[in-house]
Parts: sequence; structure tokens; C-alpha cells
Amino acid sequence: MPNYSSVPFSEVKIFGNFWSERLETVLTRTIPSQLLKLEATGIRDSISMPTPVPPLRLPRTATGFPLV
Repeated sequence: MPNYSSVPFSEVKIFGNFWSERLETVLTRTIPSQLLKLEATGIRDSISMPTPVPPLRLPRTATGFPLV
């Protein structure tokens, strides 16, 4: 049986056509739509959003909120 060890998230690299298409969908569709839903239901104000590790970084406005 092989030995597996954990890898820090910041050291994970996602590449290749299969993953880049999915990552692009998450960044351009999934995350913005979830953010809009959180804002529409009033939940967004109760969530602390730390800066995520790249490449999952959302562009931010001058006030620090994610640009959607």
C-alpha cells in the first residue's frame, strides 16, 4: 500500500486543459453567483472573507470588496 502525505494548499498547482477549464468556470461563474446569492439573502455581511491563496483570488474594488 502506498504512503501518502498531505501537501499545503498554497503549494498545489492546477494545470492542463481539463483543470484550467474547470478553474475558469469556478472563478468566472460559480464564485460570483454564490457571492450574489449571499448578498441577496443578507448572509454576506456576517461572513469574514480573508484574502484567498492565489489563483483563487477575486479582483477587489477600492473599498476591498470583491469585484463581481
